[in-house]
Amino acid sequence: MKETKGFHVFVNPQKGKTTMSFIYGDLLHLFDSSYYKVLNGPIDMDWVNHFIKEVEQQNQLLQS
Repeated sequence: MKETKGFHVFVNPQKGKTTMSFIYGDLLHLFDSSYYKVLNGPIDMDWVNHFIKEVEQQNQLLQS
């Protein structure tokens, strides 16, 4: 999995405790060691990176 691009996400449910998840290609790994297969994957990492950049740019504009 080292060669696979991925990202980390904190999941903050309204009820229950916050958990960290790792998403790589077509796998979702929850911090509690559970693995799940993404059925409509793999996740488009280029789209995710573009989305993150857009959100960061919007946040910079709001802070100006």
